[in-house]
Amino acid sequence: MKKHILLTLLFTLNISCNRITLIYYGVKNPKIETIESVKKYIKKQNISNYELIFFKNIDELNNFKKEFNELKVPDAYFFNQNGNYVPYKKNAKECNAHVDDFIIDLKNINNDNSNMNINLQSLNHFFVDDDNNNPKIVKGKTIVILSFAKFLGKVNKEHSFEWVKSLEEASKNIDLKVYLLNSDFMNFWDVTNDDLPKIN
Repeated sequence: MKKHILLTLLFTLNISCNRITLIYYGVKNPKIETIESVKKYIKKQNISNYELIFFKNIDELNNFKKEFNELKVPDAYFFNQNGNYVPYKKNAKECNAHVDDFIIDLKNINNDNSNMNINLQSLNHFFVDDDNNNPKIVKGKTIVILSFAKFLGKVNKEHSFEWVKSLEEASKNIDLKVYLLNSDFMNFWDVTNDDLPKIN
């Protein structure tokens, strides 16, 4: 399994990766989490109106990464009412600083250019909910998937969890549903502590 994980090149941190920055943000080496440990962590955050989902296994994490050509954590994935992916970035070099601007203008998501090759139906099999069942994310409303990882510490608070609060405000004007996508290494992934990458 270790070789498999190392080949994954799991994801790109959306922060500067020098050691001082990592320490400041409380980024730690990943550890194996459980659904309960993640739920307990989320409960401590001052957020509401979301549904928690997880990658089903390491293979599905890799498949998700291939679908979007990368997996960045934290990041945001927007889908219009037809279930089609609408990128908030105008080009691949943009960072997630533009998520806030996109949320402010979210009422226009159905008018924005969407990628019809990536849709909710094609993504459902990647995930499980907190009962370890397929969450069946469906079209019909604006869907936002926000990735986070427990080991990223304050990075989550300044990005994904702040976006949840912004989306709660946006939901007063549009029909939307928010999913928090946990990207930690999970105990049901058949991994061991020896398999986990080292960040610092």
